[in-house]
Amino acid sequence: MGLLSDIARYVARPEYRRKRDPISISLFVNLIGLNFFLAFSAGIFGAIVYGILNVPDPEVTDSFRKYIRIENFFVIAMLVPFIEELLFRSWLGFRLGILILLPVAIITILMVVMQKTNGLHFLLVVPTLIAIWFYCVSVWRERLNHEKLDRLIGRFFPIVFWFTASIFGLIHLSNFSAEDAGFLAFLKVLPQTVSGFVFGYSRMRFGFLTCVGLHSAHNGILLLVATMAQQAVS
Repeated sequence: MGLLSDIARYVARPEYRRKRDPISISLFVNLIGLNFFLAFSAGIFGAIVYGILNVPDPEVTDSFRKYIRIENFFVIAMLVPFIEELLFRSWLGFRLGILILLPVAIITILMVVMQKTNGLHFLLVVPTLIAIWFYCVSVWRERLNHEKLDRLIGRFFPIVFWFTASIFGLIHLSNFSAEDAGFLAFLKVLPQTVSGFVFGYSRMRFGFLTCVGLHSAHNGILLLVATMAQQAVS
């Protein structure tokens, strides 16, 4: 319960911290098990809500089902976790990373929206916004000392943390045919979102390598279980 309460406290009130705690093998194993427990519980909760509201449970897409094969173990359990953690959480521990990549992530979402509405507006406005932001960051770095910069980052770090975990979960909707579920489609990726928060906690508490290792173990074990289940059925 100590680890669970620590995760809950951090997720409720994320804080920017530069110091990382050491992690033992037993603690890492507990972290893997707890992550599975929380993700599984989130999946059960989503399934119950779908059943109560009589909403179709989104099915896995054919392309994703074909992708989940033991032959792809290296990609699924090693390469994908590293790339995803690099994109979503590697920069959480750096001042400059937070100052630059959060606005860039928000601008990227705006890019998609504007691209669907007005291509010319998209091409003109977005590069200008990115250029202005990078200029502002360079000015801030020159005028703010580390103490002031840490205070500035600390004020909006919770938003950064929650945002990255939520987006991490939502991108996994591409693995499902969730059109019929409507706005409740997010429940299908609630396990991935919960894991995103756990990964974020491990990133800030124990460091980037621990976060990647946890993600790799999660994907690898799921792939092995899915493979054994497919063999049992066939």
